[in-house]
This record gives sequence, structure tokens and C-alpha cells, in this order.
Amino acid sequence: MTHRIPKNGSIAIVYLLAHFQGILPACQAANITSSIERSIQRRVDFGYNPGIVIGIVDETGRDFYAYGQTRLGSNEPPTDQTLYEIGSISKVFTATLLAQLVESGELAYSDTVDSLLPENVTVPTRQQRSITLEHLATHASGLPNNPPSVIENRPDNPFSPYPPEKLHAFLNSYQLTRNPGTEYEYSNLGMGLLGYALSLKSETSYEVALTDRLLKPLGLLDTILSPSSEQGLRRAQGYNGVVARPEFKMDTLAGAGEILSTVADMLTFLEYQLELRQTSLRPGLEATRERRFATGTPGQDMGLGWIITQAGSDTLRFHDGATMGHNSFAGFSTQLKRGVVVFSNARINQYSSVQDIGLKALIPEYPLNPIRRPFSVSETEMASYVGRYESSAGDAFHFEEVHQQLKVTYSEDLGIGFTIYPTGADRFQLYELGITASAHFLRNDTGDISGMEWSQGEATTSYTRITEPPTLAIVTGPNGIELVAQGTTGRSVTIEQSSDLQLWLPFATTSIDSSSIPLAHTDVGQRFFRIQQ
Repeated sequence: MTHRIPKNGSIAIVYLLAHFQGILPACQAANITSSIERSIQRRVDFGYNPGIVIGIVDETGRDFYAYGQTRLGSNEPPTDQTLYEIGSISKVFTATLLAQLVESGELAYSDTVDSLLPENVTVPTRQQRSITLEHLATHASGLPNNPPSVIENRPDNPFSPYPPEKLHAFLNSYQLTRNPGTEYEYSNLGMGLLGYALSLKSETSYEVALTDRLLKPLGLLDTILSPSSEQGLRRAQGYNGVVARPEFKMDTLAGAGEILSTVADMLTFLEYQLELRQTSLRPGLEATRERRFATGTPGQDMGLGWIITQAGSDTLRFHDGATMGHNSFAGFSTQLKRGVVVFSNARINQYSSVQDIGLKALIPEYPLNPIRRPFSVSETEMASYVGRYESSAGDAFHFEEVHQQLKVTYSEDLGIGFTIYPTGADRFQLYELGITASAHFLRNDTGDISGMEWSQGEATTSYTRITEPPTLAIVTGPNGIELVAQGTTGRSVTIEQSSDLQLWLPFATTSIDSSSIPLAHTDVGQRFFRIQQ
């Protein structure tokens, strides 16, 4: 199973919007409709999203709706104050920082990026055309989407580490395949380079420059890169299905997608964009909303960071975002003077994406994605799939039950786990972006799971289930000394105890349905333990 970095999903959204060119958005007060609430509930209840929060603002005020959890098993619901990784919505803030520096007279959009970088860095040119700051802010630089070196990092945090030296080395060696300013190609690298260049111009870090020049003046105190201890308590844990993801980092390329924010803060930002709030930074905000570059997709243009598209007589400006454990949407309608923000602590996939929710809140006629109900699997059946499965080539899958879902780890993926969802009897589907894959568990004559067929693309590979004998370990856990039964058999086992290795008495009976089960006990004394199947 090969892990891939997802491309930005905004292009697909625009193709769908083309069907609504003749529709005039209905004029109504900001509110969360029952259809949106039901769709959010289905995504959470079916296990695709741990939690989702949406906020809408217009001239009548704000409305919020939240459902689910900030961390699986916590029962802590999200709120408009919960911090989420906003991913590529960060690009809007980076481009807005550029606009403020231009408005203050410190920079010009036509300035070349090489003029802001160290002397030992040579930014690629083509046919004597240089990359400008505006090219970077509109994805017209000719630079690729991602630097090739991200494949050297872990798939669950592919942009970290990425120190300035790596960026410098890439720029010094890369050759452009087209002239800057001629074609659109969405580029994390380009926007990250813009944020880095602006930090050098400001003679400080990207975070400090953004905070001092933009976030503090707008009162966006929960829009940050480095949360305080108090803010850390409000941070939602990111997930791929039920598999927790580490905090997303982009290091030198932070301006492309490392910002965290809350729905409340983002609605404040949209209120400034809609001019429902007034600020001395208004000229720079206005500049970001101007059409500056045609993307080549009918009806879609780039502002500074914002994607601009038509829906009937209305003009929408929006951006979506996706990290390894969160996905997000922020957009606004100039005709309705309405802004919408949707955040979720789920990696984007076919059913966990929240972009359609955001667009539905802006365009009532926009269709919500149908959310598939997973096939019903009992606890006993789920436990029966747990274990290690090896192919004749030596690669292996490990399946583990986590939060009543099936987590899969592939031996060639550096231990990165994914969630697969039941679609039928003994059949599961992976909904990871860019990968079409499924697992079919096989049973022997006695009805026990004996193997698995993994289908990916056009290929299907057979794997044999490896039954590992259970073992015992003694560890120090939250309740003191604990016994841990380990194994992948999935069957019931009995743990016995003895004080003399002669007489063995039952101590506990359990089923090994995950990689480890702690068995807390006190006053162990001089006792021996063994495990029986």
C-alpha cells in the first residue's frame, strides 16, 4: 500500500459549481439547516469524522453547530473555540501578509523572490523570466506542487523536517519547465517559499511576522502556529479514521499549511473580508479578493490566496485545507455577505471531506455528498480479523481493532496506520485519497479467518494469516504493575498464576483482540504467571 500526498481538492469543487451557474442563492438569515446537521451527524456516527464544527456569519449574526468529539474516547464535544489545523487555508493568510507589506510600501507584487533570499540561493528562471511574489501568491510560479524530498520523511508528517537548507538546495538545482506567470499549478512549495521570503524581509520568523503584521491587528488571537499551554488543551486531536496523527508541521514551508485556528477566529476574519467589521488593514484585504490569474478551469480564477469562482450572479471566494489529520473549508459570498467555516479533525477522504458542507451553506442548492453507511460488523467478527497476514514475498499487513474500527498497518509504509471500513461480509474498503484498495478476509472449512486478499488498483495479492503464540509481559502502567497479554490470535486465553511452579490456578481469562491488553493487579508478591490457550 503506497501512501501519497493528496493534491488540493478545490478544482473538483469548481467543476461541480459549474452546474450552478444559473442559480441565484436564496436570501435568508445565517443558520445551520437541518440537512447540514444530518449530514454532519452521519459522517461522525459512521466513523468517518471524530468531530465536525461549522460556523456561519452574515449581517444578522453568527450561527454554530458542532457534533462529535475532539479526541476519540474523550466525549468532549468540539466548539467554536476548538483549535484545528486549517491546512491550506494558511495560504490565504500568507498571501494577505504579502498584501499588507505591499500596502505599507515595503514590497511590490512584481518584486522577484530571489531579491529576498540569501545570496547563495539561485531561484530558477526560464527564458530570462523570474519568479515574482505575485506568481507565488497565485500559483503561477512554475514550481511543482511539492518538493521531491518530502518522500524521505514519514508519510504522516511528510513536510517535517524541512529546514531552509533543503529549500535552498532545491531552488539551486531545479529547472523550470515553463515560464513563470504563464500557467497555473497549485504549489505548496511556492506558497511555502513565499512565507519564507516574507519572513526574511521582515527579519523575523514567519510566525512572528504574520502575528505582528496581521493576526494581532485583526484580533485573531487563536490563529497561531505555536499554541500556548491553554490553547493546547483546546486543540483537537487529528485522525485518519480512528488512527491518531501527529501534529502537522511544515517547518520552512509553514506558510503553505501549518496554521491552527478556531471557527470563531475564522468567522472574525471573514467578517473583515465581508466588511462587516472595519479595520485599517482593509486595503490589503481588498487586494486579496481581486482576480489576478486565470487557472485554466472555466469559471475559476486566483486572487491572492483565495480561489474565486462564480455561482450564478454571485462570486464566491474560498479555500479548503487538508493536513494528515484534519480538513477544513472557509469561504464567503459577496452577494449574500455570508461567510462559512467548517473544521474537522479527520484526514480528508471520500466521506470525511467537509468542503461540500461549506458550499451547501453558501449555495442552498449545492448537493451534499451521500455518506455511505458501513456494513454492520459485530464485536466478535471484528476481533476475528485481528492479526498478522504475510504474502509469499514477505511483506505483511497487521490488523488491529481500535475504537470499534479496523486499523491496518502495512510493513512497507514505515508503520503508518490507516482505517478500513466494512462494506460487506468479510470485506473492507480503504477510502484513502489517491488509492483504490480493499481487503477480503478468507475463512477455512471451520469458519476461522485463514487469510486475506488485498486488492489495490488492478492487482490482488494473497496473504496468509500468521498465528503468533500469545506471550506475557510485566509493565508499569497507570495502575501500578500490570500484566500485558500480547499476541495476534484473537482467541480467548487463560492466564494462570503459581507461587511454586507446581500448582497453577486461574488468574484471568481474556480475549486477545488487540496488540496488548493490560491486566491490573495489586500485591503481586512472589508469583509466577503463564498463559494458556
